[in-house]
Amino acid sequence: MRRARFLLALWVAAVALCGGFARAQEEPLRPGDVLSVQLPGEPAISKDYQIDRQGRIVLPEAGAIVLAGQSLEAGGETIRKALARSFRDLSRLSVLLKDRRLLLNVHGYVRNPGPVELPGEATIQMAIMAAGGLVPGAQLDRIRVTRANGARIDFDYKQYLDTGDAKLLPQLRPLDVVFVPASPLIGKVQS
Repeated sequence: MRRARFLLALWVAAVALCGGFARAQEEPLRPGDVLSVQLPGEPAISKDYQIDRQGRIVLPEAGAIVLAGQSLEAGGETIRKALARSFRDLSRLSVLLKDRRLLLNVHGYVRNPGPVELPGEATIQMAIMAAGGLVPGAQLDRIRVTRANGARIDFDYKQYLDTGDAKLLPQLRPLDVVFVPASPLIGKVQS
């Protein structure tokens, strides 16, 4: 009986994990995503490519190809059309989403401000740690996330640390900028 419950729990977890991956496959491509492009017999093409901050990959023989915002299927067709200028037989071309990554910038009162790359489901805590952690004098109750579209989200990281309630933290998106201000008692903000 215990073994049957264990196997059932394992099956439920596997289905949930596969469902999450299937949803990721349906979401539009975004900066940071890693695509596996395979064209048998063409080792120069058959590699992994990360979509850059401008939403594109650069393929040999095809150049820069904008893919961000397209479905995986549409992105594969865009790659096929770009390669068709140089290759006749693309019948075995495959394009797969290999990994979701987040390209962010973390600035302000952190040890190593600048661009960071994180797993696709990364959190604010992971972004701050990737930037070396907080610097003494950081104002935790007024951290800001600025989206690529200019939208701003201010939140109280200290309240999260006090309560452990993850709902208090915004979910990160590609190209977000996380800014940790200095406490008013400190003065000038580091960049």
